[in-house]
Amino acid sequence: FREGKILVSDMKFSYADGWIDISSVEVLNGTLKASIDSEVGLKGILNRFGLMKYVSSVRGKLKVKGDVEYTNNLDYRISIFSKNLSLRLSYVLGRLSFGTVHVKISPQGVESLFAEGNVGDGNLVITGSKKKGFLISFIDFPFGRSGLWKASVTGNLLLREKILSGELNVSKAKLISLKVGKGEKLTFPVSVDISLNFIEPFVINTDIWSMEILPRLRLKTKGKKIVIPGSYYISSGWINYMGKKFDVSYGSGTIEDLSELKGKINLIASARVSDYYVYMNVRGKMSSP
Repeated sequence: FREGKILVSDMKFSYADGWIDISSVEVLNGTLKASIDSEVGLKGILNRFGLMKYVSSVRGKLKVKGDVEYTNNLDYRISIFSKNLSLRLSYVLGRLSFGTVHVKISPQGVESLFAEGNVGDGNLVITGSKKKGFLISFIDFPFGRSGLWKASVTGNLLLREKILSGELNVSKAKLISLKVGKGEKLTFPVSVDISLNFIEPFVINTDIWSMEILPRLRLKTKGKKIVIPGSYYISSGWINYMGKKFDVSYGSGTIEDLSELKGKINLIASARVSDYYVYMNVRGKMSSP
């Protein structure tokens, strides 16, 4: 005690993933006040909120500064920032590096957020607050799965009230393998409703057929699991059947869930045999027409 005041010395704690410095501690009229300066590993935060399942590796730390006050309820104003974060995410082709991250939080939630990152020539910017929602902007951002598919994405998404929605333009799409239904079903912690608009058709090649396809898809959640419904149009292609090449003149189909190759196909192809045209109609399930 000094002159009727409770004095508390500054404190510093360290642990495997960072440290915390508590200073300017005072207790006056039943109110506790203190300032906090800390460095926290990003991996620990991602683990705390169950997000490491979407991350294969992470580098960098967050600086945390602010003031804390407690009477009957906890009140605080905290700033979080970093300039050297990088991580590898599921379905992002390359390491995502953040040049700037700045977040302000209070008991009411995130008051402001700004984050700017890139993967190669692709860019990502996140801005917003809990009240207005968080705007996520992509420019030529590379999504995909190694050995299966890849594409560049441009557009805006809005995360608000645990709903992620918006519209993305897809370009440079390439399907490398048709084994898209293999592996664990992707889950997402918020509801998703995103339109995927393909700027140009993309080609699917196999040993016996080739198709140029222009799809129109949606990315949605069903019981927290991602599903990809939509439709598609086949603009051109060929099928090799019994040693004869059939040219596709028309084709279309519907998609129940692209991630599991669930959907239907209906196409017409033709070939000239001697002096006759032979027509082929392929229809049925996408997985086994």
